[in-house]
Amino acid sequence: MRETSESGRELILLEEIERDPDTTQATLATTLGVAVGTVNWHLRRLIDKGYVKVKRAERRKLRYIIAPDGITEEEKESVLKQLRA
Repeated sequence: MRETSESGRELILLEEIERDPDTTQATLATTLGVAVGTVNWHLRRLIDKGYVKVKRAERRKLRYIIAPDGITEEEKESVLKQLRA
């Protein structure tokens, strides 16, 4: 996978979570072409920013939910512009 900026990775994570809230960090890591620890770091940032919420689905399974406010279309466009630059 091509080199992606931090904001680009976060946008991809948000899109993947929106597509499949039951996705795993391992699957997200494969999609991004990074280590699971990197995905964990990005997810924690998204949680801290209020974009993502986490619910425990099972004992060892988490479910990621895009926060109601989530990421706006304007924020999405801003990230895409940065990626194209």
